[in-house]
Amino acid sequence: VFAETPAGRTETIAVPEGPLVLSAVRASLDVAGGTSQAYVIEGEIRFGSTVARAGELLNLGAKPSVEPALAWEDWTGGLATTDPASEPAPFGVGTVGARRPGSAGTPHAALTIQRLDVRVRIEGDLAITEVDETFFNPLSETVEGVYRFRAPEGALLERFGVDRDGGILYGFVKEKQQAQAQYQANVYEGSKEDPALLTWQGPGQYEARLYPILPGATRRVVVRYSEWLARSGEKGERRLYSYPMAFEGTEASAPQIEDLSIEVDVSAANAKQIKPTTAAVRVGDVVVVRDHDMVPRADFALELFDDGSTATRAVRAKHLPDLVALGPEEAKDVRRKGEGEADYIVVPVRATDMPEREAGLDLVLVVDTSAATDKATLRLARSATNALLAHLGKSDRVLVLAGDDRVRPVAPARAELANVDAALKQEVLEGLAKVEAGGATDLAAMLGEATTKVGDSRASAIVYIGDGNSTVGETDLAAIRERMKKAPRLVRLFGLGVGDGANMATLAGLSTGGFAERLTDDRSAARAALRLLEVAEKTTDLGATLDLGPHVERVYPRELGAVSAGETVFVVGRVTGESPTEATLTTARGKSTIKLDVKPSTDLGDLRRRWAMGRLDELLAENAGHAALVDLGVRQGVITPVTSIYVPTSKEMTREQRDQIDRRKRKRVVVTEPPEEQKADKTLVCLLYTSPSPRD
Repeated sequence: VFAETPAGRTETIAVPEGPLVLSAVRASLDVAGGTSQAYVIEGEIRFGSTVARAGELLNLGAKPSVEPALAWEDWTGGLATTDPASEPAPFGVGTVGARRPGSAGTPHAALTIQRLDVRVRIEGDLAITEVDETFFNPLSETVEGVYRFRAPEGALLERFGVDRDGGILYGFVKEKQQAQAQYQANVYEGSKEDPALLTWQGPGQYEARLYPILPGATRRVVVRYSEWLARSGEKGERRLYSYPMAFEGTEASAPQIEDLSIEVDVSAANAKQIKPTTAAVRVGDVVVVRDHDMVPRADFALELFDDGSTATRAVRAKHLPDLVALGPEEAKDVRRKGEGEADYIVVPVRATDMPEREAGLDLVLVVDTSAATDKATLRLARSATNALLAHLGKSDRVLVLAGDDRVRPVAPARAELANVDAALKQEVLEGLAKVEAGGATDLAAMLGEATTKVGDSRASAIVYIGDGNSTVGETDLAAIRERMKKAPRLVRLFGLGVGDGANMATLAGLSTGGFAERLTDDRSAARAALRLLEVAEKTTDLGATLDLGPHVERVYPRELGAVSAGETVFVVGRVTGESPTEATLTTARGKSTIKLDVKPSTDLGDLRRRWAMGRLDELLAENAGHAALVDLGVRQGVITPVTSIYVPTSKEMTREQRDQIDRRKRKRVVVTEPPEEQKADKTLVCLLYTSPSPRD
């Protein structure tokens, strides 16, 4: 196992020879044949009077000994990196780093999270989460803050706002480059203006800039997002709400929250039983968690149970524009048009009775080595490949290809899928180390040829690792998709975008049945590899479509791409008449009828935004121009790869925007006495990563 313990306290782990005392340690522990061994990366480990420190190997047995370790094989695939420049993925709680005004460099200091209020309302299967944070600047200078935030998979960000005149001013959506220029014009050394800007970084990942943060002062940031809770169980009786707040980095990078409050209003959830997975109290219809001076080491989760249903529960909602998220002109236009828009419907599609497949996973990795790939990008691509290889099991097979306008095996003797062993890993990594970047980039050619390398008997996937920028052949998403339809078989595709210049919009559009994620360092590569393998090993129906009948039009996604065992895909469309009572699901295994139970809902515009994002994917697939993509985002008030959320300065605000400032007091539910288990120190003090072959 890999162990990581916090500074300032000691922890004990029992091994066959006796107790090991860990102090602020990051170490790999191995027990084989009743004999234990520990390699110390940071901190120290004590066994009686024997002490091993960073870079040393502790051997236990009849006579404990310590010796210098010349090398250590990182079986974690990069999770154990000690690179101080290796940043963790954005926290679900949101963090702010500080830098000099107008600087484009990496934030040099993290601001303190003075207060975090998470307010959740669950209405039926819809959960609306508001994250309200106050950050404190302990520095002696005015800084610009860089706020990073990650929403759960499938969630849509609704609003972003900052403190203004005693309340919260929410921003509005505008074209990305225009918003960037307007923000930049207001931020410079000595500026007194107060803008903020939120940009899309990748699926579910956002970065904001806010200014100014005065020395010794606080700033408040509020984001709100919505998500539909998938149902599980024989009758769909179980729902799970999760707030992702666990940090993903070294102990030194962990955020400290001085004052935490989570409140979940379940009054409209229609649940008969509620089970929080952490210490909580229930005050009426609100589930409450309170804590202080804490490090978020685990997500907050809440299980909700009801009687379930034999029919699939669908929701119909009115067209509700969010005037706050619209620019001044767009808001006027919406007011002029008034009502008359068609309703929306969302239908959850869940795979059942999936066929059994041969054990093991087949992965074809395509590493982009075209001329545009610089040394830093290629090094990170090698890290991602190493992370995937490190966590594959003996029953899995892999083929690693280098690609530009064609593909070729990085290890000449490994031209076909082969079982993963130490020899294969060594050959592949040595081959990647010798690869020289060169040639043009033809994404369609690379991916199309890669599909010929996999079969149909096992779970399989193609993993593209590169920047996603095609320079020859089909260069736009629509054309690449069209060519991929002519491939000999349907295959799941994952896109790992390497570096800040990766085209995440294209990679997200190509990721059929998978996902796209940006890699910025070794740690993010290792985390993405673990998540990818967890998703890829699931049995999947590819090429699925859903027919909702003649009264539902413009259904998104038009092609479901993949329906995986245990997962739910939410399909949204516009209703022009009566609600459908059934739907037809078509997969490679045939057709099946889904009975629908459609209920009305006040969704605060979630289905409108969800439909708009589906329409955006369609426009990208049609190779629509930049103007069409921007128009959709601006009119619907959604943040996309081509739109951002801009918070105007005090001088730029219109009268309507001043009237929209939310000046409601931050109120908390009164809890008279916390539960006994919450009074105790419930901090998880040891992070354990298991062996690299979870499927064997």
